[in-house]
Amino acid sequence: MSWIGMYNKLKKFQLRQGHCNIPKVHKKYFQLAIWITEQRKQYKLMSEGKVSVMTKEKKTALENIGFQWNLNVAMCSQPSRNI
Repeated sequence: MSWIGMYNKLKKFQLRQGHCNIPKVHKKYFQLAIWITEQRKQYKLMSEGKVSVMTKEKKTALENIGFQWNLNVAMCSQPSRNI
């Protein structure tokens, strides 16, 4: 699936659940969880000045729906709703 397709899935998830953090062990959202992990990896590469497919536009789009780059911070501030 394309980046925008996965982004739209994450956006729908965020609207339902109030956050963008999906554990990899969640079978229903496994592919989305893997995609999220990849976005964080690509962001880190971009931040380090390395080759990355992350763009400023993608970064902004993710941040606009509440995506958090640091997983430790994300888990501490995540609303407690059931997935």
